[in-house]
Amino acid sequence: MNITILTFGTRGDVEPPLALAHGLTLAGHRVRLVAPVAYHEWVASYGVEPARLRFDMGEMLRRSERERGGRARRLGDIRAMRAEVMAGSAESLEDYRAASNDADFVVQWGAAQGGVEIADQRDIAMACAYPYPYAPTKAFPSYFVPWRGSLGGNYNWWTQQLALAVSWRTYGRPLNQWRSEQFHLPPWTSYARVMESGRRRGPALYAYSPSVLPKPSDWSDDDHVTGYWFLPPQANWTPPPELARFLEDGPPPVFVGFGSMPSAHAEEMTATVLLGLEKAGCRGVLLAAGGGALARRASSRDVLFVDVVPYRWLFPRMAAVVHHGGAGTTAAVLNAGVPGIVMPLELDQFAWARRVEELGVSVRGAHLRKLSADNLAAAIRKAVAPQIAERARRMGETIRAETGVANAVALIERAAGRFDRKAEPGADEGTRTPTPFGTGT
Repeated sequence: MNITILTFGTRGDVEPPLALAHGLTLAGHRVRLVAPVAYHEWVASYGVEPARLRFDMGEMLRRSERERGGRARRLGDIRAMRAEVMAGSAESLEDYRAASNDADFVVQWGAAQGGVEIADQRDIAMACAYPYPYAPTKAFPSYFVPWRGSLGGNYNWWTQQLALAVSWRTYGRPLNQWRSEQFHLPPWTSYARVMESGRRRGPALYAYSPSVLPKPSDWSDDDHVTGYWFLPPQANWTPPPELARFLEDGPPPVFVGFGSMPSAHAEEMTATVLLGLEKAGCRGVLLAAGGGALARRASSRDVLFVDVVPYRWLFPRMAAVVHHGGAGTTAAVLNAGVPGIVMPLELDQFAWARRVEELGVSVRGAHLRKLSADNLAAAIRKAVAPQIAERARRMGETIRAETGVANAVALIERAAGRFDRKAEPGADEGTRTPTPFGTGT
């Protein structure tokens, strides 16, 4: 098949679909992955065809942080960012359509939109895929509410509906405008209806481990928790000599990195991290690339600053990993079988921090904006304790035995084989009454 995968976001939003694209390529399919130009060389290195996505979420976040000069976000800042994301989403819809002009199957990943319309227009099967739970359930609160805990099934369901409504306020308007102008279709009334229409053309794939978060009993048979989608290290990749020497010259260090999370206080945060490592009595490997949350300094006997290093190679060599709780980084830490210290900042990071703490394999640290040398040192000392380290090791064995990419490839191939062309004409999708979520039917 010719398969197009639609992405929207930062590097962490590109890596899991790239892993899927690589798996589909190995299975004999031709795969095109729509992503910002900054990632095209990386995408192509895995035998996957990159396609242009003009909007770069990571660059937008970094620019916004620079413009604020380190002050806390105000309501006006949030509104401006939301408006820019809406404009970027609208612009991306045409990029997605251009990349899908010969597609036999479309995968819509995460916050990307437009896959349903493209699949309807081309009369092909599709899959909606997510790195987090998204279909409503009574089993747990939405992964997009920052507060802790559950007040029961009805409350959990309400938070799920709230998350869908908030998402719709950002993405619904540009999607409906594009839907009307380009396809002359009636508007969607909610994101739940978009998801339900996509479900009639193929499965919903959840790219995380059922050992970490089992499938809720009130999800349908079309919802599949596949296991994580891990990207293998690039062929012939070898570590930089200074990194290899550093790892050989002492006990396993602690990794500290916050992915694409930008910070105008990078120098101050770096100084805090260095002091925290000193207080904990640990060596450190600090990520000085990505969003710029940490600033590069001269490396020393006990601290090494690195740029991009494959997490699957690096993390198993660490004593612990300090990170922000993004779904992809959390998965990499679990796969490595080492303890994590999660310092969340926004969105689903708080929920992943709670979940891995509940599993006993990580420590939930302070909010990233409240990072201090003392709370970092205390979290590291707690995380490397034998009980947590052993539970993390066992969880790593479980995760590594799973076959998330292979499971997803099989589900995509099965959906394409079963799809009945012309069974669902696109012209009236927006007027159908969807089947309610969570009925198991």
